[in-house]
Amino acid sequence: MGSLTRIAAFVRKDLMEVLRQPRMVLILIVGPFLILLAFGLGYDATRPPLDAIVVMSPDNELNGRTDQLAESLGSGVTLSGVTEDEGEARRALADGETDLVIVAPEDPEEQVEAGEQSTITVYHAQIDPFERAFVEIAIRSAVEELNRAILRESLTEVIATNPEAFPDVDPAVMVSPFRAEPSNVSGVDVSYSHFYVPGVVALLLQHLAVTFGALALVRERTLGSVDLFRVSPLSAGETLVGKFLAYVVLAAIVGAALVAAAVYGFGFPMAGDWLWFAGMALLVIMGSLGIGMVISAVVRTESEAIQYAMLVLLFSIFFSGFFIPIERLLSPVQVVSYLLPATYGMAALQQVSFLGTAPETTLLLGAASYAAVSMLAAWALVRRQGITTHRQKVAVEPVTQS
Repeated sequence: MGSLTRIAAFVRKDLMEVLRQPRMVLILIVGPFLILLAFGLGYDATRPPLDAIVVMSPDNELNGRTDQLAESLGSGVTLSGVTEDEGEARRALADGETDLVIVAPEDPEEQVEAGEQSTITVYHAQIDPFERAFVEIAIRSAVEELNRAILRESLTEVIATNPEAFPDVDPAVMVSPFRAEPSNVSGVDVSYSHFYVPGVVALLLQHLAVTFGALALVRERTLGSVDLFRVSPLSAGETLVGKFLAYVVLAAIVGAALVAAAVYGFGFPMAGDWLWFAGMALLVIMGSLGIGMVISAVVRTESEAIQYAMLVLLFSIFFSGFFIPIERLLSPVQVVSYLLPATYGMAALQQVSFLGTAPETTLLLGAASYAAVSMLAAWALVRRQGITTHRQKVAVEPVTQS
């Protein structure tokens, strides 16, 4: 009974410490919501079209196909003009006035008749690898469509002169006999902003809990409370359990507010069971608190603790699967991914929210094992440092009388 009383006292103490600071409470609850709000309102899944200038002489054989080229480029590229001066177009590209310069070949028909492919040169100044890939794919698709259009016209002329050779065959079908029709068997159609909500929730809960845990014991050392713990009937386990329960309650409240904002503010869909969602979020909080308390046991100052918490967040952004799927990482690097609670939470919350299924057993066991191991590691470190009572004896030096 005495142990439960001491644990409950720690829970009350840590809860009241936070609640006595209204600014901190406001940051804890409103801060994550504002981050989610900014992300939801600021993210635009539609990419702005790229501007393109075509360099082509007036007597070029492709001059009459400018509209056809614009149509084949699709909505991702907009033709802003046609010019004869390649140097002027290149200067516009260098000055950022256009995104692409498309240079048409001078004598395409002559080159084709000579048995050579005619080259359409495209200049761009994209630095982002994804933007470069988009430009290359868009241009290849446009050139292929232009090739098909020319081939359709040629076949139409051939069929018109010799209709018996090709009875009832559409030239368009002859040029493109196959077409693709993708079908998503999962039946899930999720918008970009909704897709990232489970990841944002997992990352914010992890960072919040890691920060709480990292500051848990550092603050006690700063205030000198650790010296009192050493001479009190308080064990390392009771200290950690009390702080653990207090911070679980606080993080759970923040998580509930965050999810409520996502559901009622952004229409976040939930295909699965809320109990699975809440249970997995709780495991993320517990595992993150374990990491934080391990950090708290080895650092000496609050600034150190915050720096370590930020490092964990930085690792999570790149290795938890938030931006890059874990499968695209090399196998040795994937080990780092599974050292983060957010990795398990992100995948499991997506399964519950979008597929409507329970989390995979490996994710559940991984998150639960992570929480247990991290808390045991924190307990071992704290116990080794001597935040315990009845197993230690306070040495008293004899006082000598002069």
